[in-house]
Amino acid sequence: MSLVGTAETGERCFDKPVLTGVAGGAPSEPANVIRQVLSRPDYELDFLRTKLSIDCAIEPSTHIEMVVGKIDRFVKQARIIAGCNASETARLGAVRKLLLDAGPWNEDQPLRV
Repeated sequence: MSLVGTAETGERCFDKPVLTGVAGGAPSEPANVIRQVLSRPDYELDFLRTKLSIDCAIEPSTHIEMVVGKIDRFVKQARIIAGCNASETARLGAVRKLLLDAGPWNEDQPLRV
């Protein structure tokens, strides 16, 4: 199964099939997309892309690859802050810092809780 992201071309998620390899091409409605995605065995799923595909089925303006890129950058920054071979506590502290402290990683806009 391959989930299609469209941020690079500026297309919305339903301009192309969300799932490739599905008989008949793109599902016609969000409920069908969700059923098809969730019918796959867990070992075939990339949970981030699955979640974003469901988001895209509900809100077609979702750009899967753009969100994946932001999360990848967040993870990379958390690893830098935590350091090599960091403990779970240090990794959690790095994620907390990235979410709750203002800085260039979040455009000085920390998460408001």
